[in-house]
Amino acid sequence: MRTMDCLFLSIFSLAISAMADPGKVVDNPAVPKGKVTLLQLEEDLRFGPDSGNDHYLWSGAFVAVTADQSGNIYVTDPGESRILAFDKNGNLLRVVADKGPGPGQFQTLVNFQITDKGALAYDRWMSTINRYDRSFAYLDRTATKTGPSERVFIRFRPDAAQYVATNLEIDPPMGKMGIRTVVYSDESERLELSRHMMPMGQPDMSSDKGISSFLGSWYGLNEDVAVYNYDAKGNLYSAYTNKYEVTKRNQKLETMLTIRKQYKPHLRVSEQATQLAEALLDTAPLPPEVLSDLSTEIFVGAVEGAGTNTEPAIYAIIPMAGGQLLVVTDMDLNSGEQMADLFDEQGVLVGRLKHPNFGLVGKPALVGGCAVRMSFISGYAYTVETREDENQVVRYRVSIR
Repeated sequence: MRTMDCLFLSIFSLAISAMADPGKVVDNPAVPKGKVTLLQLEEDLRFGPDSGNDHYLWSGAFVAVTADQSGNIYVTDPGESRILAFDKNGNLLRVVADKGPGPGQFQTLVNFQITDKGALAYDRWMSTINRYDRSFAYLDRTATKTGPSERVFIRFRPDAAQYVATNLEIDPPMGKMGIRTVVYSDESERLELSRHMMPMGQPDMSSDKGISSFLGSWYGLNEDVAVYNYDAKGNLYSAYTNKYEVTKRNQKLETMLTIRKQYKPHLRVSEQATQLAEALLDTAPLPPEVLSDLSTEIFVGAVEGAGTNTEPAIYAIIPMAGGQLLVVTDMDLNSGEQMADLFDEQGVLVGRLKHPNFGLVGKPALVGGCAVRMSFISGYAYTVETREDENQVVRYRVSIR
């Protein structure tokens, strides 16, 4: 067979593969049909600033909690770039890692996850991934291949063989900046989940209006950003924030299931714009001396100039231990109350969950959206809740009926 024939067949095979069965598609109504499934969370443990010393003070847009199979609890504290271990009663066991230049330390800790082989943590400033064994002793660190990209956030697959990253990309020669969401394996790109690039102009930082325009261009990148999460089996869930459609892929990144729901966009009113501006000001990754010169009004201008006047269709995706799925759809930035749709293992809408204190996801960030806070492990739900600007770890007993 001639070389050109082989090339044609290869291209034809790839095209047929791309047109393959996209998996099961489930179209859901706006509300559940038939009997509604109740997801109940009964508080079992709560600890935070009132529990002890500064080891119980945690801050940052990506503050998070997880637990191991023994019930020990691990808090990611981005504000101090440290990982803290507590026993199942909330008593401090040790500092797993903290801020510094040495082995196993961080400059800007973003994420810590327990995996099948131990644990992984991502340092945004250093663009490195720290690896720990099953006893959480530090092993080594690996540099990510950044190029024109900066990994804003990383979510690891449970077997540690793959991860998804939200990339902030600035390309001066091309005059563009943007956000890409990419699946990586061995630092090689496997799948691009989303891309939102825009022209990069010279910012005018001499006036409040110019600063608002500059910040608004960054926030506007979130309009088409992807949200994503892995379940315990390593299946990947992803969605665009501006469209109610969730895709489930297996470990080979083959589409298994597409979940849709009837959705009517909610227009953002002026009060919501102000609340969002206050949240962005709280979570902006800027030095204190810069933040002190920025007002809420500047961020209101950024929100209004970002190019979108609707609330996100989806804030986050939270897989549950039994195969069910929570999709966070609504957020009151004043009270912290959040709403999520509950889907069964087949992708059918079966219920709704209302939860307080930003307990499902954190406040929106200027770049990258909201960080997932709640996780389901061994019959419990673990989360970080924010009350009067103080973060608390909460453990709930989970029942579904």
